[in-house]
Amino acid sequence: MSLYKYDFEKLDNAGNFDLKSNNNYFDALKNYIEKLRMLYNHYFSIFDNPDVSKGDNIRLSEVHNALQDTREKVTEMQQSHDQRNQTLSDFYAAIEENKIKLSEMKELLIQGQKLNEKNTVSQQFFNNL
Repeated sequence: MSLYKYDFEKLDNAGNFDLKSNNNYFDALKNYIEKLRMLYNHYFSIFDNPDVSKGDNIRLSEVHNALQDTREKVTEMQQSHDQRNQTLSDFYAAIEENKIKLSEMKELLIQGQKLNEKNTVSQQFFNNL
């Protein structure tokens, strides 16, 4: 909302008090505030006009529809994000399982090498006899 210079000039001229002669600042200020209030009421009265309200309602419904679309898109994005997180957690679980299997294989390999070394030492011992 904007108030134009000529509106303020009309407001100023409507409450012309000669403050130099009677020093009645209270009445001058009161009159000025009342005129300013009437000016604001005049500008805000456009919102009471039903035709203007319909236009605002149309715009408001458009905004509401856009907001609803945005909410739906955010919900879809959240679901997609949750699915990615679930997939990622599944990958982490699979990695942990593979680590466990790898450590078990490593243990078996080490045990096999130890048995092989024992067998090798035993065979060498028997060969030397």
